[in-house]
Amino acid sequence: MTRRALPLALVALLAACATPTDAPLASGATAPLLADAPTRDAVLHWNQVATDMVARVNVPAPLPPTPEALFYAMSNGAVHDALNGIERRYEGYAYQGSPEDGASAPAAVAAAAHGVLSAIAAGIAADPVFPNPAPLAYVEQAFAAFLGSIPDGPEKAAGLALGTAAANAMLAARAADGSAGLGLAPYLSSGAPGAYRPTPPFAFDAQNLTGLADSPDWGKVRPFVVPATNTFRAQAPYGFADPARAVLTPRYTRDFEELTRLGGVVSERTAEQTAIAFFWMENSPLGWNRVARILGAERGLDGWELAHLFALLHLAEADAYLTSLESKYHYRFWRPLSAIRFADEDGNPDTAGDGGWDVASSVLGVPTPPVPEYPSAHATAGGAAVEVLRSVFPGRTAFSMESSSLPGTNRAFASVAEAAEENAASRVYIGYHFRHATEVGLLQGRQLGRHIVTRALRPAR
Repeated sequence: MTRRALPLALVALLAACATPTDAPLASGATAPLLADAPTRDAVLHWNQVATDMVARVNVPAPLPPTPEALFYAMSNGAVHDALNGIERRYEGYAYQGSPEDGASAPAAVAAAAHGVLSAIAAGIAADPVFPNPAPLAYVEQAFAAFLGSIPDGPEKAAGLALGTAAANAMLAARAADGSAGLGLAPYLSSGAPGAYRPTPPFAFDAQNLTGLADSPDWGKVRPFVVPATNTFRAQAPYGFADPARAVLTPRYTRDFEELTRLGGVVSERTAEQTAIAFFWMENSPLGWNRVARILGAERGLDGWELAHLFALLHLAEADAYLTSLESKYHYRFWRPLSAIRFADEDGNPDTAGDGGWDVASSVLGVPTPPVPEYPSAHATAGGAAVEVLRSVFPGRTAFSMESSSLPGTNRAFASVAEAAEENAASRVYIGYHFRHATEVGLLQGRQLGRHIVTRALRPAR
């Protein structure tokens, strides 16, 4: 995946597209391994390698969540297919080869993940605008270290061949999917009330009508499971496809008032609401991956079950982001930052403008993500995760965890649904989304998630 060329002065501003990922391992280190590298530990290890590789992509700025979700879907999907090629427990995704008796499962897992991640990392290293060799060097080092823990022999060779075949099948399945070359692109707003305007620091015009927006064609990327990115398109914001009419509705007025009070640097947020805002700032694919690891460990899933969980989760996360971006650029509704600063021009007598208002995250130097507001992709990703996790863990799903965007804070949840609702609400408290966008996004994600769990990677008959 490559990015479009940008003026060097804008390179650092790419951080607005994403929030911090988990801290990478120390330079030259890899995740701990047991001496015999059993299947379960191999799956967990290469799941971690994928997230650590993404952390190394974050130069010159953090990777946006949409390509991150795509990377995780490909790598974890290939691992699932590789194990399925040893013992067929589920439907395959891209690789449908006959089961290989006697193949080393850890070797197959490693080869599958490495094959996908090294291909992605090689593209990043060769990026014509921002070449970054660190991810590729890390993946190759991790692969060499892992292979050294597996005894040589025909089982290892068969496992490597199987994993490589699974990786190649995934890469072939995603070839020409429309994701190549996407990144920040020029954007011109209509200037109508409610219409998306490029947000600072991505706006070049004094009235914010011209500037940059992030990947306006992401909604055209081929999804992994859903038939098309518009299959679960959100309904029009506030009941109107015309943004100028949407901003005149009573519900919009209520949301505007709430966001003005709770989402800014100066606000009426409680300490709890502020903690929620920053706890959930991190990219959704990373956060929900952590939840899956926690629940998988608590329930004692084996290697096949873990691989299935990670693959299903990230197929859903990837399609959730693609679906949300399609809706965002279909409706092109403005961000709260623009809505509040230009409220005196929206035709609504009950909204008052404040030219100095800014989102809560700006205190960290993180501005509003440069994409249209409606619906909330963060909420959509959370809704999709709920349906996947509930399908794998029926019954009680209580858990607690920390977050990379608010380290040192542990939050407990009675269920994954409760966590997803808090995750959605956090986007109001951080100043990125109106309440309506978070509620619709959560619903969109749950609809999409239910579709995926009933159609992808089902148990083998």
